[in-house]
Amino acid sequence: MHSVAVDVNGKNAEDLAVQAVTEALFAMNETDLSFAKISVAGVIAFLESAKNGVDADASGTIDSVVGEGGAAQAYVEAQLMATYNLQIGPPPTPAPPTATPIPPESVGDPAIPQLAQLALLASLVFLIGGGFVVLSRRPRA
Repeated sequence: MHSVAVDVNGKNAEDLAVQAVTEALFAMNETDLSFAKISVAGVIAFLESAKNGVDADASGTIDSVVGEGGAAQAYVEAQLMATYNLQIGPPPTPAPPTATPIPPESVGDPAIPQLAQLALLASLVFLIGGGFVVLSRRPRA
C-alpha cells in the first residue's frame, strides 16, 4: 500500500514540476516585467505544491491520492515502507487509494462563490477605472 502511495505522490510531484517548468518558460519569453513576475509567482506556487502537495478535495488533509500528494507525502510513505512484514509468496497488488469527496452542500454558504466572482469583477472595474484616471491626469508633452 505504501509503495503505491509513493508512486502516486511521486507522479503528482512530477506533474506539478512539469507545470512549473512550462510556466518558467512562459515567464522567460515575457517582455513585460509585471507579467513576468506573475508567471514567476505561478512557478513558485507549482513548486510549492510539488513539494508539499495540494488539498484538492478540501478535506483538511493532503492525502496520498492522485492530484493531492507531493514529495513530502512520498517521503512519509517511503518511510512507512520500513514497517513491512516480509512474507514468502507473491507480492500483493493493492488498488491505489482514492479520496473521499466532500458533498458541496456540507460546507459553506452557496452564495460565497457568486460573491467572490462579484468581488473579482468589481476589483477589475476599479482597476480599469483607476488606470483611466491615472492616464487622464498624466501631463502631455
